[in-house]
Amino acid sequence: MFAVRLRGVIDQSRLKLFQEALRRRDHAQQALGRIVALQADIDSPGGQVFAALEIGRLLRREGALARMGRRAECVSACVFVLMGAPEREIAADARIGLHRPSLGDQRRDTLVPSMSEQLAQFAEEMGVSRKIVDDMLAIPTSRVRFVTVAELASYGLSVSIVR
Repeated sequence: MFAVRLRGVIDQSRLKLFQEALRRRDHAQQALGRIVALQADIDSPGGQVFAALEIGRLLRREGALARMGRRAECVSACVFVLMGAPEREIAADARIGLHRPSLGDQRRDTLVPSMSEQLAQFAEEMGVSRKIVDDMLAIPTSRVRFVTVAELASYGLSVSIVR
């Protein structure tokens, strides 16, 4: 198992670090002559939506497990990373929070309509209901709504609880 820690704010530098970790894992696979499973250990308050979408796509492409340890959080853009993972394990006390993504301008709580459609398409690509994006858009960026495992399942975002 090759574990990549995704901690803190998701941005282009985190995306580059994640891509570099994938290269290292690939080298390890070549050296060992076997498949090395990938796991992303997640604890993030969110960050840049487009970087999160790309990391989510990489997790899907690699068939990676997303894991959230004790007291970890995955909020805002981080939820798109979680959507990307085909398999998700979270600690019983981990928290997943939704709110409207923004483009980083804190003076304006706006999101371009074309971006909303992109986010809904990403959710559908990942086998998740676009309702999660609709619900995100209904929550101001200044607030966070933490969701239950049952709510996640209703969106098609299933998780396994680990103790």
